[in-house]
Amino acid sequence: MSAGLREELRREATAARTYDAYAGSLLKARRGRRHAVLAWVLLVAAVALAIPLLSRSQPPAPPADGAAGALPDRLGLPAFGSRGVAGLGAASVVFSGDGGRFGPFFDDADTCALVGATAEDYRTLHTGLAYDHVLLSPDGTMVAVPDRLIHLSTGAEQPIPGAPLAWSPDGRRLVAADSRVRIIDLATGATNDLGPVDRWSSAAWSPDGTRLAYEMDHRIIVSDATGRTLGSFAPAYGSVLAGKGAWTPDGRAVAVLRAEARSWQPSWFDPASGREVSGPILPAIGGEIFAGSLLGWRPDGAALAFVSGEHPRLLALAPGAAQPVSAMVLPSEVTYLDLADRAIESGQVRTGEPPFVIGPRLWTRLATGALGVLLLGLLIRRLRERARMRRIVATPWETTHGPLV
Repeated sequence: MSAGLREELRREATAARTYDAYAGSLLKARRGRRHAVLAWVLLVAAVALAIPLLSRSQPPAPPADGAAGALPDRLGLPAFGSRGVAGLGAASVVFSGDGGRFGPFFDDADTCALVGATAEDYRTLHTGLAYDHVLLSPDGTMVAVPDRLIHLSTGAEQPIPGAPLAWSPDGRRLVAADSRVRIIDLATGATNDLGPVDRWSSAAWSPDGTRLAYEMDHRIIVSDATGRTLGSFAPAYGSVLAGKGAWTPDGRAVAVLRAEARSWQPSWFDPASGREVSGPILPAIGGEIFAGSLLGWRPDGAALAFVSGEHPRLLALAPGAAQPVSAMVLPSEVTYLDLADRAIESGQVRTGEPPFVIGPRLWTRLATGALGVLLLGLLIRRLRERARMRRIVATPWETTHGPLV
């Protein structure tokens, strides 16, 4: 071989790019393992994303006509990221309380939780600072909050004048109050004015829906369904109607509570004459009580009462019983609770299943974000590998093969 040819081959070998087959095979194997791990991670993320989406696309069916639903034996706090009320169909419980689960501030909750009438489906509804002016319709298909009704099947809203006080048993009329107390016919929008509102205003319909007891100017007034006054009486100062279930099941007496009493136990009054009369002897509720309400009567004759305090309680008060009996286990954060009349009257109780701390909406957002981060990481890694391959420098022939002969 001539010296010139040898020199030319040397120059070509020096300029040639070489490839380390062993190092390349290791790099390819590592890349394959990383891609396999990423594929499994992406698959898991996709499944986690799909589960809440599938559950959202198949909401529980509303109860059939005549189906009253049931009350859960325990409540849990609503999950962060719970779905809205549209598609719920009907609810048996609505409640609110203190803490982040019920709104942005610990002392100013603006969110209520609803539990399905036939399934443990928790939903949330932003009501503003409604406090106790949130009422389920008798069949649980609507919820009344200040200035509006919400249909739980569609989420559609219907305006009302003021804050709700009481539903009629058939769900066709609603007593509401702004500057005036009114009976509203929900089908026609017609109203019957009952008078000016004051701090004591509350109302309760008789079980047959023919009479209404409401408070005004420290008096309890009884009217017919159109608002025509049938009678009135003045209970002891500071006494209030016992709640939406204040009438006895036979409509013969109305329950009144003494605000300054050390225990929660109603007194009974004749709605026509205003005389104190005998009524169901319900066991007294002791302990620290901030507020209480008689919500309705079960088929076995027991009244359901909710009391808030250091330990909120929903209790069954059987006439003649020595002590109240717990009807539902409540979280300590609960400060307000209402039940659908039909669920109370059914007497049915189901096993409560409190939700996980993360609800479907928040879970979907978290899963979507995680999937996006993984895809971005995969893209960045791929771009870095390409850049690294471009930076491979030429290795002289002699370095890997020895000198040319």
